[in-house]
Amino acid sequence: MLLLAAIAAGSLALSAARRHPGDGCRCTDPSAACWPSTAEWAQLNRTVEGRLQVPRRGLAACAPGGAQPKECRQAMALSHASALFLQSFSGSSVHTGWANAWNLTLSSYAVEAISAQDVQAGIRFARKHNLRAVVKGGAHSWHGQNQAANSLLIWVYRMHTIRWSEDNSTVTLGAGVPWGDVYLQAQARGRFVVGGGCPTVFTTGGFVQGGGLATIGSKYYGTAADNVLEFEVVLADGSLVVANEGQNADLFWAMRGGGGGTFGVATSVTYRTHESLEDRGRVGGEAVCPTQNRTRELLAFFFGELKGSLGGSAFTFGLQIFEDAEYHIDLRGTAFYGIAAKEARARLAPFVSKVGELGCRWGVGFVVQALRAEDYYPYDPHTWEHTITGEHWAIRQLDDASYGVAAFSRFLRTAELEDAGRLAVKVLRWTELSGGLAIQFFKGMAYYEDGAWATRSRGNTSVTPALRDAVGTMLSAHFLQGWAPHLRGSRAALRQEQLSKWPGLCRSSPRFDHRGWMQRRAMNASGDACKAAQGDGDADQREVDLCWEYLQACTDSVGASLGEHTIPRLRELFPDAGTYLNEADYFEPDWQRSFWGEETYARLLRVKKAVDPQGLFVCHHCVGSEAWTADGNCPSAALAGTDGRQANLRGR
Repeated sequence: MLLLAAIAAGSLALSAARRHPGDGCRCTDPSAACWPSTAEWAQLNRTVEGRLQVPRRGLAACAPGGAQPKECRQAMALSHASALFLQSFSGSSVHTGWANAWNLTLSSYAVEAISAQDVQAGIRFARKHNLRAVVKGGAHSWHGQNQAANSLLIWVYRMHTIRWSEDNSTVTLGAGVPWGDVYLQAQARGRFVVGGGCPTVFTTGGFVQGGGLATIGSKYYGTAADNVLEFEVVLADGSLVVANEGQNADLFWAMRGGGGGTFGVATSVTYRTHESLEDRGRVGGEAVCPTQNRTRELLAFFFGELKGSLGGSAFTFGLQIFEDAEYHIDLRGTAFYGIAAKEARARLAPFVSKVGELGCRWGVGFVVQALRAEDYYPYDPHTWEHTITGEHWAIRQLDDASYGVAAFSRFLRTAELEDAGRLAVKVLRWTELSGGLAIQFFKGMAYYEDGAWATRSRGNTSVTPALRDAVGTMLSAHFLQGWAPHLRGSRAALRQEQLSKWPGLCRSSPRFDHRGWMQRRAMNASGDACKAAQGDGDADQREVDLCWEYLQACTDSVGASLGEHTIPRLRELFPDAGTYLNEADYFEPDWQRSFWGEETYARLLRVKKAVDPQGLFVCHHCVGSEAWTADGNCPSAALAGTDGRQANLRGR
C-alpha cells in the first residue's frame, strides 16, 4: 500500500536541492516543481502492485518524543535476538553513520521489489523524474552508499530466490538472499560456496561487487567475485541484461570488483560451487608476551613461517594484536581447509614451541579442532554462533546501531615478507599508534608454495591487482556499537549495554577534551555527563540530551584525531600497498589508485560511462563519483566557482 506522507520542505545543505535540475542536479526537493506529483507516485505504486512505501525503521518506537516504551523494549529485544530483524525494515541499516561524515537518513519512498520488473519500474521512474536513486540489500555499507535523503530507494530485501543446478555445481541467488541461507542449503548438498563471513551480508550487492573477500575458502578457491558466473542486471536506462563472459563481458568484468551501487542493480547472481572437503577445522588460542621485544621476535617467527610450514592455501589466519599491560596475539579467527587436523597441528608446532621458548604463555589455550562439514561455515544458521571464534553474532550486535568512528586498512604485500623482522617492527608500530590491529590473511590471495608466491584468484575480474600480491589485509577499525544518531534524544537507546562503557572511555581518552567540554557547560570537570541518563533511576530529558551531546562530541573528536594524526602515520608505514575498498578509510585520499590502481580504474571508468552516461548511480568513492559533489546530487562542474559550494569534498 502506498503510504503518503507530508514531507516537510526545508533548506538542504548547500541549497543544492533547490536548484533547478536544468543545471544537471538531481531533483531532491519535495516542494519543487520537478518533484513527482501525488498522482505520479500513485501510478508507480500501481505499477509495482502496491509495494511503494515510505521507509520505516525497526526502532521507530524508540525515537525521541515517542510515547511507546513497551514497543521500544520489544523492538530492542527483537533486534538482539535476530540478526536479520532490522534488515527487514527499509529504513534501517547495519551501519548508522560515520564520525564527521554521514548519518543514516531516509529516502522519501522505497520500492519493495520482489522481481526484476519492480526494479526496472523504480529505475525508470527515477530516470524520468531525475531523482536520486539508491539501492539497499543487506545494508552493510560502511560508507553509507545505500542511503540518501529525498531519494527513491530500490529495496531488494524480498527478492529471496535460491535455485540450484541439477548437479549442484552452480547456484543462482536473488538479490535479497543472505549468505547464511545459502550456507545452510550448501551444507545439505555437500557443496562449498565462497561467500561472506557475516551471514547477514547479501549475496549480490556490495560484498561480491567489491571483490568478495571471504572468511573461508578465498585462498583455496579464489574470491567470491572469482566464482561468479553470471549477473542479471537492471541498467540505468531501465533495461534488464545478462552479463557473463559471453554477453556484456565488460560489464561482467566491472561488476566483479568495481564496487556496488555503481554500474546497475544486480537482481540475481550465479555462483560456481565446489565439492565440500571433509578435512577442515579451526585454530584457537591467544599468545601473551610480557615485553615488546619478545612479541616482535614471535611475530617475526610467524611471518617467516608463512614461507615455510605455514605456507600454502590451507590456512586462513586471523590475528588480533593488541597491548594492555602485556602484548596479545589472538589466533581465534583462524581456520584450515583441505588438510586434516593432525597435519594442521604438526605444521603449527614450531610456532607453538616458539611461544614457550620466548617466555610467552597461552592466555587462552591453544587448540586445533576438526570440524564437521555442517559446522564449518563461519556461522551456525540456527544459533548464529561463530564456529571459529565461538562468539554469538545476534546477541553481541545491534544491527541498527554500528557507528563508524574511524578505520584504516592496507594490504600486506608479499615483498614485506622478505624481511620478517622489519615487518614485525612495523606491525607493532601500527598496534601502538592505533590501539590494536587485525591481520586478516583470508583477505589476501597470495600464498607461498613450492618456493614461490602463488594465487588461485583469477585475473579476469576488476579487483585490484594488488590483492593477488597480498597475503592478507591489515585493519584497524573503531566502531561504536549501539550508537544511532537518528535516535538522538532517546532514553532507551542510551541504556543499551553496548553504550555503557563509552562515557568512561571518553573521560580517559587523550583524543577527547573531557575537562574542557564539561567546563564549557559549567559542570564538574571530573564528573560523568551520562550518569543520570544511563543510570537505573529516572532522568529528565535535559540529562538525556546532555549525554547524547557528550557522546556525539566525543565520537567526532576521537574520529577527527584518528583521521588527522594517526591514520596518516599508518599510511606512511605501508605506502602504495593498496586497500580493500569495502573496508577502507572513509576519507581515503587518492582512493581510485588505492582501491583499484590506475590502469584498472581507467577501464572501470570507461565501462561506467558506457552503461550509465548520465550518472544515475552515484555513491561515495564509487567509480565516477569524482565528477559529482559530495552529496552525490550535482555534477561538480555545475557548482565550480559558485558560492563556495564545493566545500565538504574531503576525500572525494
